[in-house]
This record gives sequence, C-alpha cells and structure tokens, in this order.
Amino acid sequence: MPCEKDGSLIEHSDVELLFAANGGLGPTVEAQRTAALTHNVPFGDIVQFAAAVGVSNCAGAPRLEFMAGRPTTSQASPAGLVPGPGDTVDRILERMADAGFSADETVDLLASHSIAAQQGLNTALGADHALMSSAFRAAMVKLATLGNNRSTLVDCSSVIPTPASAPAPPTIPGGKTLDDIEGSCAATPFPSLPIAPGPTPTVPAVAV
Repeated sequence: MPCEKDGSLIEHSDVELLFAANGGLGPTVEAQRTAALTHNVPFGDIVQFAAAVGVSNCAGAPRLEFMAGRPTTSQASPAGLVPGPGDTVDRILERMADAGFSADETVDLLASHSIAAQQGLNTALGADHALMSSAFRAAMVKLATLGNNRSTLVDCSSVIPTPASAPAPPTIPGGKTLDDIEGSCAATPFPSLPIAPGPTPTVPAVAV
C-alpha cells in the first residue's frame, strides 16, 4: 500500500477495494483506518508511516523517510491505474512514466519484493545489496511524496526505527545452482554468488 500516497484506498474503500489490483488489502485497510482515526492523522500519513515502519522490520532494509502533513481528504481513484502482473513491460513503464518515474526507478521500487513477503522464492538478488538498498530508498522518497509539496510537510523520520543489519550476504539457495536462475538481462551477466549449504528452503505461500 505505500503507493497509496493520499490514503484514498482507505477513504474510498467501498470503491477502490473492488479493483483487482487491490485484492486482499481489506484487512490492512481496516487496520490502518482504525489507527488513523484513533490518532487523528490523515489516511495518507498513516499509509506512509505503516510502510516505513514495516520496512524497518526487515533486516538489511534501508531506513525510509517519513514526511507527515498530507491532506485529510482525497478523491476516489479511477480503475486501472495500477499496472498488473499481466501487463507488458512497455505498458508498465508507460504507466510509471506517466506518474513521473523512469525505468530505472521502476526497477528500484521492485526491490520491495525482495525486502517484503512474496509468492515463492526469489533467487534473483544481485550481489550489490548496498546499491539496491540506496536506490530503493531514493525511489520510495519520491513515491511517498508524489503529488505533495515537500515544503508543506514535516520531516518525522526520527520516529522510524533503524532496521537491523542484513544477517548475511545474498546466496543461491541450497540445492540450486546458477543454472536454475533465469536471467532477465542478457547484456549483464548474473553475479557470482555462493551456494548456501543444506536443502532448498521451503517458503510458505503469502496469504491474500
């Protein structure tokens, strides 16, 4: 939900939760609605606060910025603005470009699927974790304040916890080899990573 910069998904949940791209977000929306109303903060702020705190729970993640003071009202979003997994790369990049994000920034934002839970096991992490973390944070700074005037917001980043250090450098899961990785960029060789000892780990499915 961090891309929900104005909180319209909470304010207009009767409309936006019907969108396919928002499937499964009902419990999260209601939990954040309760928190926002309890503490009298804008829905847009609670979404960004929850995202920043959530990322801080992940070892090795960057400490995200949190700017407060978004408007207290919003308009319901039109359907179809969030690119879906069935869209072509060109369609996704066109939609992100329309929102002001370059292809590189779009890829940087996808690092969230390496930081958070995911369906299945992602073995395609590059070896430069610091670069990925820095690029993800920069793209999130832009995404979190999209449509807002930063000069009217208050920097409350000091309340966001500092994530623990990454427990270990990236590895190829046990039982797998480099041959099991389907490279996404033929022009750039996949980095050489050590293979973790033991069997291939089992990753539980993410509830949706």
